[in-house]
Amino acid sequence: NGNWKFSPNPVYTSGKYHGRSYQLTIGIPVSNQISTIHKCLQHLQDLRNAIDCELLIINTGSSDGTIEAAMQYGARVIDFPWCNNMSAARNMGIYHALGEWYLSLDDDEWFESTNSIIHFFQNGIYKQYDYAAYIQRNYTRNDGLQFHDHYTVRMGRITPSLHFEGRIHDAMCFPRLTKVYYHTDYVHHYGFCHDDIKKVEEKSKRNLSLLLYDYYEYPLCIRYILQIANELATYHPDAAVAWFYLGLSTCKLLNDSTYESQLLTSHLLLALYRMESEDLYPLSESYLKNKELSIADLACIHFCRFDLAAHLEYDTKFILSEAKAYHSLCDTFLSNPSKYQRFSLLSLDVCRSPIYKSVYYINLFVISIREQDYQSANNYLPFIQLDIVSYPTIQRFFRALLQAPSSLLSKGCQKL
Repeated sequence: NGNWKFSPNPVYTSGKYHGRSYQLTIGIPVSNQISTIHKCLQHLQDLRNAIDCELLIINTGSSDGTIEAAMQYGARVIDFPWCNNMSAARNMGIYHALGEWYLSLDDDEWFESTNSIIHFFQNGIYKQYDYAAYIQRNYTRNDGLQFHDHYTVRMGRITPSLHFEGRIHDAMCFPRLTKVYYHTDYVHHYGFCHDDIKKVEEKSKRNLSLLLYDYYEYPLCIRYILQIANELATYHPDAAVAWFYLGLSTCKLLNDSTYESQLLTSHLLLALYRMESEDLYPLSESYLKNKELSIADLACIHFCRFDLAAHLEYDTKFILSEAKAYHSLCDTFLSNPSKYQRFSLLSLDVCRSPIYKSVYYINLFVISIREQDYQSANNYLPFIQLDIVSYPTIQRFFRALLQAPSSLLSKGCQKL
């Protein structure tokens, strides 16, 4: 019946925090992440000094010194043999936690700052909420130039029913329409970097094998369908598109308009963009009429429309109109990022990453050459960084450059 099995959490009565001993438990499942565990724990020190909390390590089978490193930070360690189920590990942490609140963190991510979380407890804001979210910044490049920000609900007041669901890409479960507090704090996470293709493919295969178990058991769960589609999107966008449409059909069957169903449509657009499919345009035209889209979402959609149109050599007027819309939305976003990033469904870094900025100016450079507007092309050159964009984009730049006058050709070649 779609009911995830978990052991109800114990109830305590003797502690000073509604019966519990600490105000907060920070729970971290760990397994052989000695390269990041010190950074993970060091960046929790301000929070641990400011709040009455405990550090709880859930050992899923570490053998590289991670446990010994955690104990240097005063961690309490419990053992939980890995069973290909991240929610089971997190739920074991909640079950053994002695805090009134629980904050779940991974061993390969670390906070930039915990000021918002400290403020949340010290100023009594937590009394008005049962759940809270922080930002997970997922980098897709090891140089940190490309990333995706999204809010993840990983903080909750411990009740007998507080738990996570999902073998992988797990989620803390809470009732619909629940009031969630959104922290401005974010964690750095490099676990999704695409630099090592072989490593990414192996990780994706592992994730898909676990997600397919979840989907088999809960075929009407939109979240699992979305996660399978997103796993496929980077390297098998055509298969991803099929899963996105399966998810949307399931939403229609269930008359479901949840957050996940909105994500299906938005990420379908990204998959069509990666496929260089012209189906992007009619679908995005309809989607752009959604009045709930954030500034970052709108910027991302217009960037995709602009870049694909430039690649497919659409009419110059259309390309420039999309470029103008993207540029204007970026300016709005950058005027107050903390305000505009909160409810975004798509990639936020289109407004901030120098990669997208370079692609933007390369496209304008190519169009200027095509229109024989060499002065404008010359003006765009200083903003172009070829060493951070994809190989097809570099090819596009040099194909245009070879059509330029010799003086511009010389300047362009210096970009090598």
